[in-house]
Amino acid sequence: MAKKTLSNLGGKLHRHPGAKLAGDPVIKDDRSGNQFSMSTSYKIPKLATEVDGNWVTAFSPDNLQNVIILSPSADRTTPLGVPGFPSHVKYHFEMVFPEQVSVSIDPREYTVTNKYFSATVTDYFRGNVARKSIDLKTLRAAVEASDYPSYAEDFHSLNKAIGGAFSVNKAFLDSADGSAKADLTRRLQDQRLEVIKKTTKTIDDGKLAGADLANVYCFRGSAEADLGREEEALQDANNAVRIAQNATSLSCRAGIHNRFGHFEKSITDHTNAIALGSATDGLVYRRRGISRVYAGRLDEANADFAKAIELSDQETRIYSEMWFLAISGRLHRPLPQALVTRAAAEAGGEWPRAGLAMMTGKLSPDEMLKSLEKKQGDERQMALAEAYFYLGQYYLITGDRTKAQESFEKTRSLGIINYQETTAAEFELARLKKPSAATSAKPSLTTAGQQNPIPPFKPSTTTAAKPHSQRAVAQ
Repeated sequence: MAKKTLSNLGGKLHRHPGAKLAGDPVIKDDRSGNQFSMSTSYKIPKLATEVDGNWVTAFSPDNLQNVIILSPSADRTTPLGVPGFPSHVKYHFEMVFPEQVSVSIDPREYTVTNKYFSATVTDYFRGNVARKSIDLKTLRAAVEASDYPSYAEDFHSLNKAIGGAFSVNKAFLDSADGSAKADLTRRLQDQRLEVIKKTTKTIDDGKLAGADLANVYCFRGSAEADLGREEEALQDANNAVRIAQNATSLSCRAGIHNRFGHFEKSITDHTNAIALGSATDGLVYRRRGISRVYAGRLDEANADFAKAIELSDQETRIYSEMWFLAISGRLHRPLPQALVTRAAAEAGGEWPRAGLAMMTGKLSPDEMLKSLEKKQGDERQMALAEAYFYLGQYYLITGDRTKAQESFEKTRSLGIINYQETTAAEFELARLKKPSAATSAKPSLTTAGQQNPIPPFKPSTTTAAKPHSQRAVAQ
């Protein structure tokens, strides 16, 4: 064990000069379960380096090395041995960037499974906290020669999903003048202004064409939508569709239409995107479902959420499940027991699992909010914006309109301008102010019954809406 510890530390010192152990390694030797594990923490100076306008932090899951391997030759006539059989290896890397870093990327999961190994890679980047988790299990001692081509393809796919670095574009940092950290909303707005500046230069340079140029128009249009610039955002989205009408450009325009309350147009664009290549994209079905909610088409919306759940990975599907539960409550439909059971079992996991448990009644609203107290800074503010939105949905389906309104107002006040929940909270607040939104019967998450119709939301034409849009991925 001592040799293994020294070897592990030696690797870190070689890769990161100046690295020091932060405490002693934690070693667990479970002989009855035939499992050995070691956890170490390091303090590493100057871990991030600047590369082409990005701050890059590299990582390397040493404990995964040589667990599974590739053959020197792609043409095999004999089986390839799996060095790590039998083994179940886990790797977790967490990077806390300086406070001025603020990124909002939804948690996502990638899984590769075949006869020889099963692996799951989970990514998370909220605020200044980035995490990568890998779970790899070998299943057989050797790869049959006839299976090697597909095995090698899965191996390469896994390596691509693991990557090897976290990258933060300078546009997603505070200004470099050393000034005090601005509030999160201001920094999100400044990031969008920087994106607009850079994409405008790229467009004006005239070096791109086709789908590449359309993508740049989409990036700029999405940033403009986050800033509430409806005319400019739609002009860019229309240009993107005109240049390259594909699933990407149509989904982009659909999101912008949703942001400004053009729900039927958003539904049409999402439907066309599905026809042109997004039929296996759970996010597109979720986003179309949200537009259908505010167009008053609840049955179709829940069918979309159900499809999104079916197509999504274990991380991204949770948001679709919370939407599904919210609309099921409005439709007086009982909850799937399997979903309720899983929500209870995972209630203590990473956010948004506590939100799902609250929606199924397995956690109280206070318990859900308390689960976020361990988060700090931007990461906590982003999670709270989501939590208060789904809390508002919970209060709607339990019949407490006053608390629902208070919750949606809290989501809006947190100012996460690129979150769908912030946009949807605006729609919910406008609908709650209308007498026609009152329902004749209390919605329920447990009792099946007739549909409780909700009138479509109609955006105001007299007041300027606070800028919000769908989540954006760091550029």
